[in-house]
Amino acid sequence: MDKKAGFIIDIKNAWDISTFPAFKEDVNKKVKEAGYDWQQKGYLILWKLKKAFVCYVITDTPAELVPDFEDLDLHRMEDKHNANKRISMSDEILLSAEDVKDIKSAYKAANEYFNECLTELKGK
Repeated sequence: MDKKAGFIIDIKNAWDISTFPAFKEDVNKKVKEAGYDWQQKGYLILWKLKKAFVCYVITDTPAELVPDFEDLDLHRMEDKHNANKRISMSDEILLSAEDVKDIKSAYKAANEYFNECLTELKGK
């Protein structure tokens, strides 16, 4: 696979301070649980790059978006934390040859299922 220099940074914005992973270990855990590592591997294939990172950030949520039952204070960051403490980055995510095989296999299975669904819909 021809790979360019560079890398991907995917930004995820936490809803409030309680959902913000402040430490790298927490970011890595969230990335795995959410499947963002595989999302990044797909991006690496598409962009022909070597590595990716997921960054979580926490910013002020506009007051009009915060439901009445939530503590608005959990959504206010500007006054409490300086900017460099409101960003957490994962370890680098790399793409192996085995990952590429797994992704191609999953793509093939998904495509076959999609075609089965189309066939069924056309028959109705």
